[in-house]
Amino acid sequence: MRILQTYAAAKDKTITSLVEDWVDSLKAENVHSSLTNDPD
Repeated sequence: MRILQTYAAAKDKTITSLVEDWVDSLKAENVHSSLTNDPD
């Protein structure tokens, strides 16, 4: 937790914002994977 707090402070973001950004990046990766791995 302390590492996360330090990282958030260094980026001038909240932990919530970091987690939201991370979730958004996962969504983007999944969309990209779905498009590039389309078997049709």
